[in-house]
Amino acid sequence: MGHLFDLDLGRTVKDYHFPTFLKHMGIEQVSVRPGHAILTWKFNSLLHANGIGIAHGGALSTLLDVVMGYSAGYANEKITPVVTTSMTAHYIAAAGNVLKVEANVIRQTKHLAFCSAEITNTDGTIVTQAMATFKKLISTHQHNQPLSVPAETLP
Repeated sequence: MGHLFDLDLGRTVKDYHFPTFLKHMGIEQVSVRPGHAILTWKFNSLLHANGIGIAHGGALSTLLDVVMGYSAGYANEKITPVVTTSMTAHYIAAAGNVLKVEANVIRQTKHLAFCSAEITNTDGTIVTQAMATFKKLISTHQHNQPLSVPAETLP
């Protein structure tokens, strides 16, 4: 298995090191190409529901952040670690059981990537739209090493 930042065009993140939190979220697949990412997600009412039984807004925000982060981190056919500096989401309709989350880089500079994303139900209904800014981490980090802490080192 490779690591998250060893993505090749046409491969999915499912084939790589995947942070435990994202697995817990139930993200099934992330397809990435330069400046664009798509993920699919199945709602689990036991894990992702709010107090009235529908998808929690925080879960939807997480999906948006993840997919925009992948599009920003892979904006130029070169993997660049990124962190979210701001995100705004607009909740438009209730989420169904299976969602498509799609993001694009709309502009980038040397240090920042500006992204937009949309969550849709399987019938095409727009559930949520978002915009975010990501800071590119320019460092000496070896991109063939995972950025996450191995689970065995956690308490």
